Amino acid sequence: MTPYQKVYDAFLVKMLEDEWVNWTEEEISQDLRGILEGAISWFKFPRISLDRDDNGFINDLDNEEIQILACYMKCEWLNRTILTWENVKPLYEERDSPSIGHSLQPSFLPCINPCQIKSLGVRPIVNVISSK
Repeated sequence: MTPYQKVYDAFLVKMLEDEWVNWTEEEISQDLRGILEGAISWFKFPRISLDRDDNGFINDLDNEEIQILACYMKCEWLNRTILTWENVKPLYEERDSPSIGHSLQPSFLPCINPCQIKSLGVRPIVNVISSK
C-alpha cells in the first residue's frame, strides 16, 4: 500500500508556492486529495493499478508512478492557478489581439488540458503561438 502522503510529499517538493500556509490540516488534506484525483485522470496507462481507498493506493507504487502523479498534480495546480477567471478574462477582451496574455505563456501550455483550452476559448491564442 502507498499512502497518499508519499505522493503529496513528492508534489510539494516541486512547489515553491506556499498557498497552504494559513490553511488548516484538514483543508490542506482535502485540497491535495482533490488535486490528486484530478491528476489521476491524466495518467492514462499506469503500469501499476491506481485503485485506492481512504488511506492511499491499494498497490505499492514505485517511484516512477509517484513522480508522474506528482507532475500531473503540479499541472492540476497550475491549471487552477493560471486558468482563473482573473487571468482568462483578458483573453476574452483581447480575443482579436495577436499578443499573448501574461497568463498563458508557452511554457505553461503543456500543462493545460485540451478540454479546458477549448472550453475557455483559448484556442485562437494557441493558434497564434503555433503560427509564429
